[in-house]
This record gives sequence, C-alpha cells and structure tokens, in this order.
Amino acid sequence: MAAILNIIPYIGIFTSIGFVALVTLTTSSQISDIFWAIISLEVVHIVDANFLMPRIVGSKVQINALVTIIGVVIGGTLMGLSGIFLALPTIAILKIIFDRVDDLKPWGCYWEMIL
Repeated sequence: MAAILNIIPYIGIFTSIGFVALVTLTTSSQISDIFWAIISLEVVHIVDANFLMPRIVGSKVQINALVTIIGVVIGGTLMGLSGIFLALPTIAILKIIFDRVDDLKPWGCYWEMIL
C-alpha cells in the first residue's frame, strides 16, 4: 500500500505513513513500534526518492533528474495519476526526437545540462 501511495507526489508518502501508523497502532501493543515503522518508511522513501530514482532514470533515459521531477509534477498536475505514469515516457520520447532531428539537437542537449 505504501509503495502504491508513494507514486503520488508530495502527499503520497504522508498518506502511507498515516496508514502505516494506524495499522501498527492496531496490531502492536508498544508505541515504540509505531515510531520505528514510521522512521523505517521515511528512510526508505528518502533513499528511493533522492538516490535510486534519479540514478536509475538518469542512467537509462539520459534525462536530468530535475527535468524528470518537473515533468512528473507537471504531468500529475495536468492529467492526474495517469499523467504521472505517462510523464517520463513522454519526456524520453521527446528527448529521442530532439537528439535525432538536427534542428532540435540543442533542445536535447539542453535537457541534459540543466543544473
């Protein structure tokens, strides 16, 4: 459930933390278990969002992490959940087109050099 909610930008991780806290509260008798469940979920999210995703996306698609994040946010804003899923493939297709068409090559290089 937390992995699915993590797809939603910004509020997904907080919603999943709330669900994890509620489930842990109902299944455990110690308050420290809730604390450790929240901490472990937050650590996994930080590692995933800040280290794994930018490296995986950047190495496979050759798109800057900032362009990826901005594209996912814009896709989610324009089209909701489906926009989040379709943002990265759309950006990758545009990048390939920009790299192959001579007049558009500066745009493809520009996406690689942002920050």
